[in-house]
Amino acid sequence: MRIARPAEGQERADCRQTTDHGRRRLADAAAWIARGVVLAAVLAAPWLIGAVEAWVQVWIFGFVVVALALVGVNLALRGPHRPLPPLPLALVPLLLAIGLGIFHLIPLDQGLLGRLSPKARAIADDFLPAADPLVETPGGGPAGAAASTSGPDRRALSVYPTASRSGLALLILASSVFFLSAILFSRPESHLWLCGLIAANGAAIAFFGLAQKLTFNGQLYWGIVLTQGGGPFGPFVNRNNGGGYMVLCLAAAVGMALWCLAHYFGRQSSSAHGWYGPGPAARFRLRVLSAVANLNARTLTWLTIAGLLVAAVCCTLSRGAVLAMLAAVLATVAVMVASQRRGLAIVWPVAAMGVGLLLIGWVGMSDDVGARLATLFDDEIIHEARLPHWEDGLAAAADFWQTGSGLGTYRFTYRPYQHRLAQSWFYYAENVYLQVLVEAGAAGIALLLTGLGLVAAAIWRLLTRGRDLRTLAFGIAGVFALAGQSVAALFDFGLLIPANFLLFALVCGALSGSAARLSRVGGPRMSATRRVAAAALSVALLAGCVWGRGEVRAAVPGEKALREVRLAGPLQRLSVPQLDGHIESLTAACQGRPDDAELHRRLAELWMQRYQTRTIAELLEKTSFAPDDPRLAQLASPLLVHQRACLFRRLNMPGELDALRRSPPVQENLLPALSHLVAARQACPTLADVHAGLAQLCSLKGPAFDDQVHVHRARRLHPGDPDLLYVCGLLDFQAGRIAAALAGWKASLALAPRYLNDIVQIAGARLAEPGGIAQLLPDSPELLVRLARREFADDATIRDRLLARAEEILPQSDLAEAERLYLAGAIGALRNDYPQAIDYYLRAVALRSRQVAWRYELAQLLQQQGRLEEAREQARWCARLEPKQARHKRLLEEIHYARLTE
Repeated sequence: MRIARPAEGQERADCRQTTDHGRRRLADAAAWIARGVVLAAVLAAPWLIGAVEAWVQVWIFGFVVVALALVGVNLALRGPHRPLPPLPLALVPLLLAIGLGIFHLIPLDQGLLGRLSPKARAIADDFLPAADPLVETPGGGPAGAAASTSGPDRRALSVYPTASRSGLALLILASSVFFLSAILFSRPESHLWLCGLIAANGAAIAFFGLAQKLTFNGQLYWGIVLTQGGGPFGPFVNRNNGGGYMVLCLAAAVGMALWCLAHYFGRQSSSAHGWYGPGPAARFRLRVLSAVANLNARTLTWLTIAGLLVAAVCCTLSRGAVLAMLAAVLATVAVMVASQRRGLAIVWPVAAMGVGLLLIGWVGMSDDVGARLATLFDDEIIHEARLPHWEDGLAAAADFWQTGSGLGTYRFTYRPYQHRLAQSWFYYAENVYLQVLVEAGAAGIALLLTGLGLVAAAIWRLLTRGRDLRTLAFGIAGVFALAGQSVAALFDFGLLIPANFLLFALVCGALSGSAARLSRVGGPRMSATRRVAAAALSVALLAGCVWGRGEVRAAVPGEKALREVRLAGPLQRLSVPQLDGHIESLTAACQGRPDDAELHRRLAELWMQRYQTRTIAELLEKTSFAPDDPRLAQLASPLLVHQRACLFRRLNMPGELDALRRSPPVQENLLPALSHLVAARQACPTLADVHAGLAQLCSLKGPAFDDQVHVHRARRLHPGDPDLLYVCGLLDFQAGRIAAALAGWKASLALAPRYLNDIVQIAGARLAEPGGIAQLLPDSPELLVRLARREFADDATIRDRLLARAEEILPQSDLAEAERLYLAGAIGALRNDYPQAIDYYLRAVALRSRQVAWRYELAQLLQQQGRLEEAREQARWCARLEPKQARHKRLLEEIHYARLTE
């Protein structure tokens, strides 16, 4: 019997089918591995201190590179029978933003730079002179002394290209995660376990955060020292960032809870009769009761997780996160009602909020949470926090609106606009929209808003056109996530932290990809075009991530070395060998990142401290000073080198100046410090303390009086720093520029009186001269009264001048009425006009009844004038308000004794 052989065409078809099946299996395997890699990177990021450290970012970049390569394999193996849906339109703003970031780094000639960004051109002209005797040749100074310049006539738009490269790398990372999510998590079957994993990870972080908060010892994970401060929650150094992340995870929990509840609501009939009665209300009651009756472990689990996340958001004590959560709830309910999902609109928020409030009470934090949320309506706290800083940021945005100052440069840009007291250096604007406006200009903020709008449109499409229950639940989760983060971005910088923006990119990418999948797929030709476009984009992002990983990896040694310096404590306590160790590690880090201004600035500080430490050791050997004598630090300060150089210059003593420059301590310590200061200025010309350091040391290379230029630049770059203004005034005084010194000290005292004693010790005699008070002291009645009461209590001439000046400016001051009355009383008391002084004091304490210090002074005045009964009443008030103050009890005893001896 002969068996018929299959036709040759049939064999080829079977072979192709087998090959296609193998290709599909390989493509599916690549996609699943890519999903796991992306999720591992994104979900692990918050546990690693929010992925803010460079070494963590290196690993995340590596994971994303692997995922992009696997997606490329998937696209290459995808056959014509598996068409690729359109790429989401929200990718376009991200790609344009990357292009803008690249454009910020391109060196431009001065003419084009001035047309595109007049402020960037002004910074280059004012703070980077074309010819500077301090600039080292490439072989004569530290690597990178002129690394950030591409010739004397070319400069990038970014004020600090090194920071902009890091910002660009993170933007590429976020865009890559968005792209991967749009490809890998766009199918309905992936929505549930994506939301489930995000919510479960958030619940674990919330549980850890609550446990750490209840047993907090000042360290993350009970062992990681916070070298730069912070109010942590869980693994996040900043509780506001932790709150924003919890809101994102709550969105995923909301999606899961709604999916469970929707099963019950969907089972009910469209009508409800009987004792419920007909109509929508009856149907709603029936559905709610049925849902409660059919609650199972799965539904209760997700509602409990949602409640845990609600409690965590509140227990972060982040007011912005709580507002974001409430705004997200309102937006989600409104969208559900508008999209005809009314049945679920009220049930889930009530359930989740109820569980959350119970958990807050159970862990014993209800009082803390209530007290923190009460400050939302405190006008004084609101105006002392972010609002003044936002005014500075808006002033900077007005100068950089065309093209921005460069990604990642906000903290190097806003300080010239801060004329009030600088309590801290803001690394972020505490408002994502404002920071984007400053760093990327009008184009950047337009791209951000466009991207958010496109994601919102994608969510609406899912809710109105989606038919799968999983897709609808995921769409509702998207509403919550987008609304919450859009509001949180008004009060915080969480979306600029890797852990937060990676998760947000993952969610937004999945939402946008799911909406794009609802579009018409098109024919084979269209599918092939999309596959080629996706593959090309995958390759481009892969190349960008490889570059970004290299950029971030170069920052790892410097970040580690800087952390070690911070952990070592105050520099003045370090020995020379310890300083040498830090200098060695930072110098090695500079080799891989030669244009890092912060590394060079820190190295300059270490070299200057090494000079001071060595000089103190020599003075201890040659003199009889005690080791803790404060005069040692003054005699060993580099400021004294500046003073001597200016003195030699004024007295025309070139030999002594040359000897100072050639002395071994200067050659071995201060010249390396000067070279690093020059390198820091070349990399980032807006660092005020770098220019102040150049003013101290520039006489070691150039003319002694060139320091005036650097002093002027330092003042312009940070007019809100009283420490810097005091040092600049001291440099002016040492150089003989007395008027400039007095003006600088006056500005410093106007911000804060912390250097009042030093300034009075140096220039106090000038207060006796005509106009001396107006020249040196700010128009502050409080400060003038303080000087008259303490420092010049025994100098009648200066005291009377101070009191006359205080009395003159008091009516025009912006003080409250109570403060004006108190100061008027203090002036009267110092002038021995006791009846009038007592009258002012009585009126002041009537307005501010809890001002104990004022009452105490009033009681003393009344006692001196023999009005013992009134004095006793005021002293009793003081003792009631501050019962632990011993001086109040002593005053009462003195008054009682005086009454008995009358």
